[in-house]
Amino acid sequence: MSIAEEVAAGPPTPERKLGKIDAWLESLSAEDRAAVDRIMADPEWRHVDVRALFARHGLEASPQSIGKVRQERYGYR
Repeated sequence: MSIAEEVAAGPPTPERKLGKIDAWLESLSAEDRAAVDRIMADPEWRHVDVRALFARHGLEASPQSIGKVRQERYGYR
């Protein structure tokens, strides 16, 4: 590919680095990911309870990290 072709194609998209929570989510089955989606969107589940459940299944993350993901992706307040 020539320089002109590369320039015309635009800048390369940066490689997305998965965070700890995203990498863990990708390792789960579709059924478990759906269950995670349900509890992350459910305000009845406190961040500390979600964290404890996730820790039992291999994810060590702080309640604050879980809260941030809940706010950004699930509209949790």
